[in-house]
Amino acid sequence: MRQLPYADEKLHGRRARRDHSIRVPRPDLSASLGTSNAFTQCHADRPAQWAAETVAGWYPDGRQTTPHYGTALHAGRVGAVDAEQQLDRLILDPDPLIRAAAPRALPGSPPPRFVDAVRIEAARSLAETDLLALTPDQQTAFVKATAELVAAEMIDADRPETHLNLGLLDLRRRQLTEAEGEYRTALRLDPSFVPALVNFADLDRARGMDDEGAELLRKAMAIEPDNADVRYALGLYLVRKHDYPEALDLLRRAHELMPDNARYAYVYAVALNSSGAAGEALALLEEAHQQHPADRSVLMALVSISRDNGDFAAALRHTRELLTLDPGNTQLQALV
Repeated sequence: MRQLPYADEKLHGRRARRDHSIRVPRPDLSASLGTSNAFTQCHADRPAQWAAETVAGWYPDGRQTTPHYGTALHAGRVGAVDAEQQLDRLILDPDPLIRAAAPRALPGSPPPRFVDAVRIEAARSLAETDLLALTPDQQTAFVKATAELVAAEMIDADRPETHLNLGLLDLRRRQLTEAEGEYRTALRLDPSFVPALVNFADLDRARGMDDEGAELLRKAMAIEPDNADVRYALGLYLVRKHDYPEALDLLRRAHELMPDNARYAYVYAVALNSSGAAGEALALLEEAHQQHPADRSVLMALVSISRDNGDFAAALRHTRELLTLDPGNTQLQALV
């Protein structure tokens, strides 16, 4: 079941807040990760690499020689090959704010050891965790953390974002009726709250009520015509209805609106290939692979489409990349 990010993340209107901290500028991170720094804010005509080299010249043994937690968080967000290992190390950091950020950057279902992270954020990230896979102490901590998470959310119970968050939590815990109730509450508080409409539509799809969900998506698109999530979800609905031309247009626009989203690029590429545009599909997939080198769906599509088009060298290269990510996979070994 596809789930959109939580309402307190950037996509759903997170508010910028000043934390009043005075940080040591790190232009080296600006050069590698694209973050901001005080040097290039003043010297707007100079690139981040210039600032990084200048600071390194002033302080050859400075902070640029030490690891920074931002590198691990960035690896998790872009799906880098070693993202899990970096985040695994980060979770042991003594700073609770850093430990809180690590579970949110983890893709997929993280290992049980992450239950030892900051409790509330860990509870949000680990909602799908099988309690039987945890030790008794971890189970107790996890249940307590979930209760704390719900209590923390309910501080802002008059906001629709709160009930979207709680609905997503219910959904991850497979409590569909409770999730519907939270979505309805969010929409009662704000009938034009698009994230609730999109996630409600996804819940309808999962319950076999696809047409009802599509009506919610059309309402959402009327409110926010350039919302990539709405166009992507409606495009998938039209694929299921075999309305391929309109679906392709919606998926294309979703990718254009969010070009860094690997899933949107992958689905649009598969749709392009199905429509006979294999060359465009491969070009799009190669671009997505450069941005997200550890994305298995993108790699599998590259293998499949390359092989179908007779480019066995490319298919073999990408299969070996997959095998690097999953060296014990016997199916991939046989495919090679």
